[in-house]
Amino acid sequence: IGGAYTGVFDGNGHTITRLTIASGPDNTGLFGAVGSGGVIRDVGMIDVSLNASSRSAPLLGAVAAINEGTIIASYAQGGSIAATNASHAGGLVGSNPGGTIRASYSTAAVNLSGNTIAGGLVGHLRSGSIIASYSAGAVQGATGTLAVVSGFVGTVRNADSRITDSYCDAQVTTQRACIGLIYGGASAGNLSAQTTTTSALQSPTSYTGVYANWDIDLDGDSRADDPWNFGSATEYPTLRHTPFDPTPPDAPPPSGPPARGPEETPYDPAADHPEIYENERYGMSVACRTFGGDGESDGGESGDGESGPTGAVISFDLGSYAGYVLLHLSVWTGEFFGSYESQDLPMPALEREGRRAVVRVTTDPGRTRFLLNSSNPTTNLVLGYADCHTDDDGGEFPAG
Repeated sequence: IGGAYTGVFDGNGHTITRLTIASGPDNTGLFGAVGSGGVIRDVGMIDVSLNASSRSAPLLGAVAAINEGTIIASYAQGGSIAATNASHAGGLVGSNPGGTIRASYSTAAVNLSGNTIAGGLVGHLRSGSIIASYSAGAVQGATGTLAVVSGFVGTVRNADSRITDSYCDAQVTTQRACIGLIYGGASAGNLSAQTTTTSALQSPTSYTGVYANWDIDLDGDSRADDPWNFGSATEYPTLRHTPFDPTPPDAPPPSGPPARGPEETPYDPAADHPEIYENERYGMSVACRTFGGDGESDGGESGDGESGPTGAVISFDLGSYAGYVLLHLSVWTGEFFGSYESQDLPMPALEREGRRAVVRVTTDPGRTRFLLNSSNPTTNLVLGYADCHTDDDGGEFPAG
């Protein structure tokens, strides 16, 4: 597709198989260029064949030769991208002058020669960001004196370039580094693209290990979208079809159980677990910041369920506790607290940030109870408890 595309292309989980461009234009790919404001999402390219060897300095990428917009949950699986003296070439995107790539991957082979800048996923990251993505296709063949070839991104230029939680399979890409050249103000500290092994990329079958931070928000509603299907321990992760929900994070929840009133006998975890709450090694304060409804607040009641908060950020201070933690959430059903699973609600991600454990929910916090345990089945200590509705958390709700 030629020209700079500035609309929204929603693949809706469909794939395009065997796209073949035998002698491509200067910008070769499904999209020649995705312009600022353009969005490409939820589309897969299977066994693509791009060959622009007859051009003098082409840009090549299975999804886009140039990306200044946003590419979400898209991929190139198998196939090959070939050129001689290409300007920039990547398995997914040739050049990224300022766009964002999120939860995407490429296993396409990139076979190049001459003076070429190439990467397994992106050839050149001039600005913008790549988040929670990987490459696992062979990258090889550049021979020119000015060639830069690497397993994930060939070159990174400017200071506002970011790569987060991304990987390349060094055993398959045959490249020793995920990033070939960093210059022009770009900082290695902002570029988390690590070489790893096939086993490390295939063995996790959930959001653990290298994928601990991959359950990310794709549609901007501040909720994790569970975009990845991890398969078996001998498979790379693939993208699951995730319908995009345009509901804003502060939208009122759908009608459901009535608003919950204060409990006659609030649960007191400090009384039940003095071994934790009286142990000076653990901080055990809990901060509850709610949002939505009449605006942000710190703790407090959710009122009549119509104008009160519709979401919350809960922060547990774990002090010096360094072990694993496990989050349990329950929701008020109108009569009792039921599990999130029984209410068919997605379990939000728990983020460990140093001595804190943070969880973000967009259900009405006035109907939600937050319990943090150690994950040790022997002790299963209660490490923190929060209830945004009644302040009966046994900890503190600090202001601010």
